[in-house]
Amino acid sequence: MKPIVLTVLCFILMNTRGFAQPYWMELPSPTTQTLYQVTFLDSMNGWVSGDSGSIYRTRTGGQTWVKQETGLTTIIQDIFMLDSLHGWAVSPYIDQTTVETTLLTTRDGGANWLRQLVQGEQFNGLTFLDSLNGWMVGEDGVIYGSTDGGATWAEANYDTTYFPRWELWHVKFATSMLGFAIGGRWDIIGVVWRTTDGGQIWAATNAAAEPLYGLHFFDSLHMIAVGGDFDLGSGKVTTSDGGGSWEYEYLGIWGEARSLAFRTPREGWAPLGHARTFMFTADSGKTWRDYPVGVDSEMYDVVFPDSVHGYMVGNHGKVLKYVSSPVSVKEHEDPRIPFALRVSQNFPNPFNPSTVIPYELHEEGNVTITVYDIVGREVRRLREGNKQAGEHAVNFFADGLASGVYRYQVTVKTRRGTASSGRAMIILR
Repeated sequence: MKPIVLTVLCFILMNTRGFAQPYWMELPSPTTQTLYQVTFLDSMNGWVSGDSGSIYRTRTGGQTWVKQETGLTTIIQDIFMLDSLHGWAVSPYIDQTTVETTLLTTRDGGANWLRQLVQGEQFNGLTFLDSLNGWMVGEDGVIYGSTDGGATWAEANYDTTYFPRWELWHVKFATSMLGFAIGGRWDIIGVVWRTTDGGQIWAATNAAAEPLYGLHFFDSLHMIAVGGDFDLGSGKVTTSDGGGSWEYEYLGIWGEARSLAFRTPREGWAPLGHARTFMFTADSGKTWRDYPVGVDSEMYDVVFPDSVHGYMVGNHGKVLKYVSSPVSVKEHEDPRIPFALRVSQNFPNPFNPSTVIPYELHEEGNVTITVYDIVGREVRRLREGNKQAGEHAVNFFADGLASGVYRYQVTVKTRRGTASSGRAMIILR
């Protein structure tokens, strides 16, 4: 087994009372493939899934992993484990002539996965209420239900009187009667479908300005969902009437909130995918701040099986584990330092021909600023060199660049490692 590398992601002080200083520890990676989903039943027993039909199980809290054979080479888009034996997963496949989804079912904890092909539909997410009753959601707003453990499926009834159907990514039930499916389309809409009768009828609400990916229930009335898209960034929606109505707020944080998990009723986390950062709240989602992930990977999913154990997965097979109190490591001489870097929004924005990019270092380091276009290609690199701790700003000149949305990423290399964070900016000619 290769040595476990300790990666300090953060030491957070969110209020004057203080609380246990959390950080994330990098665990041994089970694969070099991208991992999109993670699920844990308790602090020790979990599964991860992702590219090339990959599913891995751990019984040791992520210290060791065992590959489970699926017979697939396509992406495992979602995995749901009801208990240590019963589980399901979906793997959609699309090309110019084919649209289909492979449904995987296990009755022995993944030692054997049975395959069932569903042609003509792309399913992205699923959940089960018990060993018999489950739901799948996908493209064109399809919602299918099963009452026999996934052996057969039937399309749900939709109330489309006031609303068309958009792509859905996840489905989740607050109670046996109250369920939600969330999704949307880039630059257009974030949608929430709700059922109050156990899935007999579903009705939709236009809830946000970008797709929704993560949903959390505080109780049967109070809920929060997060999402985002590449150019706009992250946003949230909240409800206090059980999903009857939703209030949207644009957070102004670069990145797509790909999932959402709360460690406690107040403390929540959302990985931001391509931004290589995550959002954190300490007040039940009222306010959010973004921080560097601390590893050179995009992170996509996070889960907390209890209040002291958490797991996050992402690109290159990265698996991070939440640790509620710091280990004694000499190089972390000042645990009050929250992060090596904080990047603020450029101003003016939109701009032409120049703008100011502000950032703050909490310790001395070597700084590089990289600018990417909307498809992720590097278009400019500014080498700032070694900078002392404190507030800094750099003038960026957009000569030679066309109008559009760009992303700037500030990277600092310090004696403790490398941190990166960035935001979106708009050039308007």
